[in-house]
Amino acid sequence: MQSLSLPNFNWESYDSTTKHNTRIKMASHDSQTKTRVLCKESYAQELYDLYTGHNGAFLDISKDFSAGQLCNVVAKSIDFENKVIITEDVATKSTVFVPFREFTEEPSLLMHDQDLREFKVVITKADDGDYYGSERKCAAITYRENLNDFMKSDKWFYVKVVSLVKGGYLALYKGTVKCFLPGSHAAANVIRDFNDYLNAEIPVMIENFDSANDLYIVSYKKYIKHTLPQKVYELEFGKEYTGVLTNNPYDFGIFVEFQNYYTGLLHKTEFENYSEYCKGKKAGDQIKFFIKDISLKKGETRIILTDTLDKVDQERIAWQSLKSTAEGHLLNFVLEKDTFNVVIQLPDDAGTFRSDVNHLKGKIRIPSSGQVKISKIDVIRKNLKLEFMSL
Repeated sequence: MQSLSLPNFNWESYDSTTKHNTRIKMASHDSQTKTRVLCKESYAQELYDLYTGHNGAFLDISKDFSAGQLCNVVAKSIDFENKVIITEDVATKSTVFVPFREFTEEPSLLMHDQDLREFKVVITKADDGDYYGSERKCAAITYRENLNDFMKSDKWFYVKVVSLVKGGYLALYKGTVKCFLPGSHAAANVIRDFNDYLNAEIPVMIENFDSANDLYIVSYKKYIKHTLPQKVYELEFGKEYTGVLTNNPYDFGIFVEFQNYYTGLLHKTEFENYSEYCKGKKAGDQIKFFIKDISLKKGETRIILTDTLDKVDQERIAWQSLKSTAEGHLLNFVLEKDTFNVVIQLPDDAGTFRSDVNHLKGKIRIPSSGQVKISKIDVIRKNLKLEFMSL
C-alpha cells in the first residue's frame, strides 16, 4: 500500500521523492521548454493556471517556508512506501512533508488517535534543497525548555539509560535530549554491575549543564535527597525488610540499602555479639531487618534499623496499626469533657482509640459526640489530624 488517507479526510497523494511537481498539467509551450514547477502544495495546479495567463516571463517562485520556521500542522495522509507523513500547515494550508524518521511516535498511530494528528514541526532544509517538517526537532526544543525549567525549580523527572560511556551513562529525556548520568550518581550507593542499569527508566534531578558538550548532568542521588523527607513516610514499623550491605561492616555498625532507594544504619549495639555476627559479612550480602526509628532533624533524615521485631517500640507498632486501619475513615467518637480527650471507635469493632484534643480548645467547637474523620496519621511524629463533622 503506497498511501493511506486518514479517516475523515480526503487528501490527494503527492510524489514526495522529487524536487518538482510532476502532476501538474502544463501548457504545451512549457512542456516543450521543460519548465518545472517546484511547488508541491495542493493549490499548485491553480497557481500554475494563473501564471500561464501572465504576459511576462515565467516567474521562479520560492517555497512558502524558511528553515527554522515553527508550524502547527495537521496530518492528512500517510505514504508508507516513501515513509512520509503528508500534513497541512494550519495557518497557510500549505503541504508539509514529515519523514517517518522525523516523527517521534509510530506513524501508524495517526490512523487511530485523532489527538496525535495535530502537532508542531520545525521546517528544515535538506541537502538537496527540499524543505521538510521535523516534529522530532521541534519536540527536542520543547523538551530542552522543560529541562531548563526543571533546573531552575529543582523538579525531578525520568530519563532512560541507553548506553555506558566513560564515567557513567548516556541517558535520554523523552527519548530525545541527551543527558549524562555519572556512575557515582546513578544509584543510592555503590553500583556493583553497571549493566544492570542499561535500558532502565529512573527518576533524576539536574546537577548542572555542560555547555561544552551540550549535556545536562543528572543525578539519582540528588533525587533521593530531595524526595526522602516525603517518601520516608512510606516505611512501616513492624514490617520485615530485606536489603544489602552497602560496604563491609564498620566498627560502629552496618549500613544497609533497600528498595534501591533507602539507606539505614544497623548499629552494633543491636547485636549481642557484633564481632561474631560480622564474620564473613561483606558488601552486597543480603540481610533482613526492621525499622526501629526514623529521625527528622534540621533537614536530615536518619533511618535506624534493628535485627528483630521485639526491639521495635511497641507504641510505634500501635501507631502503624492505627494508620493501616483508621486513616481516611469516618468514625464515631465521644468527648470526655473532664480530660478533653476524644474516644474514637475503630473500624470493624477493633476497639477504641483515645486522642488528646486540648490543643483545639478555643479554636473549634467539638460536640459531646458525633463523627470524626482521621484524615492523616503521622507514625513518625506520633500524631494525627482530625476533621470533626458538623451536625
